[in-house]
Parts: sequence; structure tokens; C-alpha cells
Amino acid sequence: METNTDMSEKMRYAGAIINVESYVIKDYTLIYLETIGSENMVKAVTSVIMQGNTTQNKHTIDASFGSFSINKSGNKRKMIPLQNGLAHSILYHSPSIVDTDFSVIIGRDEEELKSQFKKYMEMVNFLPYPPSILNELFYKLQEKNYLKKLDSFNLIAYEVSQELLENEGEKFQEIILEVSLANGIIKSIAKPQAPLPKSPILTDLKVKDIWDTLNSMPKTYELEDLEIKPIGLKLFSPNMTIYVVEADRGSEDDEFANMHTQCYGYVVNESAPECSEWGYVNIREYIEVGNGAYYFEKDMYFNDMYIDSKGNIFSKEKLY
Repeated sequence: METNTDMSEKMRYAGAIINVESYVIKDYTLIYLETIGSENMVKAVTSVIMQGNTTQNKHTIDASFGSFSINKSGNKRKMIPLQNGLAHSILYHSPSIVDTDFSVIIGRDEEELKSQFKKYMEMVNFLPYPPSILNELFYKLQEKNYLKKLDSFNLIAYEVSQELLENEGEKFQEIILEVSLANGIIKSIAKPQAPLPKSPILTDLKVKDIWDTLNSMPKTYELEDLEIKPIGLKLFSPNMTIYVVEADRGSEDDEFANMHTQCYGYVVNESAPECSEWGYVNIREYIEVGNGAYYFEKDMYFNDMYIDSKGNIFSKEKLY
């Protein structure tokens, strides 16, 4: 149901007729209703709804906007007497409205809606945010479907996803940070680069060359669908050769970026070639500790080479 702008909605019950000024429906259940009419008629209709009913004393509430259900408890009503025996009533389901349990935000127009959203943000207060991103944050929550538009008449209403409030508002904080970063309010704090490993045989300049090569290579799993993969780095020692095809991304828990403790490649056992296999290798460890009595270094003349799933090596010319 789209937001209705027709001003002629009515409710009838046992001969009483009242005008419906606005309503909000969530999953076919009426959660907010504003009415006006003769005070006695307004009381007659809304009293039935207050009790969680749509029928009573063999009479049924008939609404021009169609059938609806009612929450059986938690309904509240505010009655405002007007002149000439008229009354205005606001009836709402208290666990749904922003001033109680903060799950539905309601406004008569965009300006009031954003004002209510601001009030909501001040109340939940999971993470301080600059007021300048309030509109961007409102639209980002809609984009990610954390603010879901509800069926309404003469109002705009959004339900706040409960997922945002779980784990002390962890998801909410992530989105606030995302919007703040996108708007340049805060700067991304990059992790410091990992310190270079220390090799017993290689100069710091040669180790840096290995690390620069790893940093420029495809990351873990980026080449998994390729039958023949480009080799980014060849490391060798007298008893082992490592053909590295993917450099690991690392973990969010790592203190440093680009540790390269779990790269992927083909490891050749020069003493027992039948034991050669694909696997994950800790490049830092091989540079610092080596393999047995041997240490690794980079083959500086190994370029534009490829490897298949069986460990066969191809030059670019043979590949094509």
C-alpha cells in the first residue's frame, strides 16, 4: 500500500462515523491512528480498538481503507476535546512509537520525519556523530534496508530494524563510521605496514624487494578459478623452491598490514619431487628462519612465468 493522500478516509462502528486523519499500518496491523468527529462517536470507535478488537457487541469496525488487525495489548489513546462537541483522538500501539520503544519513526512531511529521526538518534546514542551527516545517515539506513517504509495515510513512517540495536548497536556504529568516512568527517586510520623480516643472508634492500613484490600480487583466492596461474614470486633454496601465486590479505586482528604469513603457492621439494604440493606458506618465516640449514632468496630473473594445477611451469610464449 502506498502512502494515501485522499482526505476522505472514514471509520464506522454501530452507526458512529468518524473521519480518519492519518494512520500507519505495519504488516496489516494498525499501529497509529488519528481521528476526528463527534466526541461520542470518536470514543465509541476508538474504545473498541483500545481493547484490541475490531468487533464488539455484534458490530464490526468498517474502515474505508480496508481490513486491518489490532494489537491485543499496549494500545494507548489521547483524546483532545474541540469546539462544538467534536474531539480529536490519537491512538497508537505504545511499543511501536518513537517516544516509547523506538521502533517506528513518524512525520507528516520530510522535515518532521528527519526531526523525529534526530530525536531518535539522540535517544539511542550508540556513537557520537556530527550533525552534518544526519541526512546522509538517514538515507544510508534506507539504502541498506535498516529503515523500512510502512503503509501510511497522510504521514510518512519508517520502521527501524532491530538488527541495528543488537550487540550494543554494533551495526549502527559501523554505518555511522561508514557515512563519516564517506563525508570526510573522519579519516581512515590505516594500519602501519609490517616491519620487514630480517634475513641472515639477504640485505634489507633485497628483502624489501620481495615484500614490494608480494604487496603488488593478487590476494588470496583471487586466482582460485584459474587453471593456469601467473607466478608472482619465486623463492629458492638448495632443497626447496616456492612459486608464490597469491599474497594473503591478513586478518583484521593483525597489528600490521601485509604480514604475508599465509601466502598461497606451489612448494617443490627438490630432494623428493613426488612430495611437492600446493599449499599455504609463511613467507616471513621462510625469510627469517629458512628451511633446515638453508635460507631462501628471490630469483631475480624469473619473470612472466605460469604454473598449472600439477606444478608444470610455462613461459608466456609456451602458454599462448
